[in-house]
Amino acid sequence: MGILMKKIRKSVVEYCVEYVSGLTVQCIYKFPKIIAGTMVSITIVSGISSLTISFITDSVIPIIVFVFIVLLCVLVSNFCNSVISVAVQYIFTIKTDLKKWLAYYEYSFKSQKNDERLLNFQLCSIVVEYYKGEFQNCFDVAGKMNLYQLRELKGKKDRVQGELLLTVTLSKASAMLKNEKRFEKCYSSLCDQKGRNETQFVTQTNYLMFCQAIREIYLKKKSTDVIDTWQPEYLSKILLLEKKYFQALNEQLKGNDTKAEELFKELSQENPDLFFVREANAYLEQINE
Repeated sequence: MGILMKKIRKSVVEYCVEYVSGLTVQCIYKFPKIIAGTMVSITIVSGISSLTISFITDSVIPIIVFVFIVLLCVLVSNFCNSVISVAVQYIFTIKTDLKKWLAYYEYSFKSQKNDERLLNFQLCSIVVEYYKGEFQNCFDVAGKMNLYQLRELKGKKDRVQGELLLTVTLSKASAMLKNEKRFEKCYSSLCDQKGRNETQFVTQTNYLMFCQAIREIYLKKKSTDVIDTWQPEYLSKILLLEKKYFQALNEQLKGNDTKAEELFKELSQENPDLFFVREANAYLEQINE
């Protein structure tokens, strides 16, 4: 019974995330406020009704029902907030929709301008520039960031994740620019980051392996087995596609052009906004001329 309930709950969450991720950016942003407003209205109406009925009937049952309704409203509100958070990341990690993902954070910042939302928008801009293949733009945007504000984010988890996202992306961009000195600086910063819990340390180590593999393949032109065994810490289509690109380059370095072509063909069917998809198509066009 427990396993069945878990499957049902997982299916409900997946359906909600898929549905919400398909809404417009404006709807996604406003959805939590609409739900919160609805829950507050239900709480007020049920509270007035419960007190009135309790006074008339001299019974505590309406009060108990009211408490249950309040708890239910809190649970629904928290569930919706969680779904929104996951759906926004789903747009990027699974749907690989760079434009919509960035548009959400831009809309969020413009709707309520503050330092934290500006940092989130800038971080997302850096990531999007990397996946578009505009590697130098990553550093241009990073140069405009207030890193002190990043370190002063209210939640320690947000600060750690923000620093990790920034240094990983800049490390990869450095490798793609074939700038060894800049890569060393970014990679060292990634290695030196402190204050992580066990889960965050595992994620950090995982990214260190990926960045090092990219460096070996793209910057040093050396094959490595690490890229074949590496897996992202969480389900992410965009990271798996990125891995496939570097696997293809790795196979070329090994002299296995047939395997490289197979990997490039798989990549060629994906979103052309991603630089490695365009690179895959360019390679296939070249060999077919």
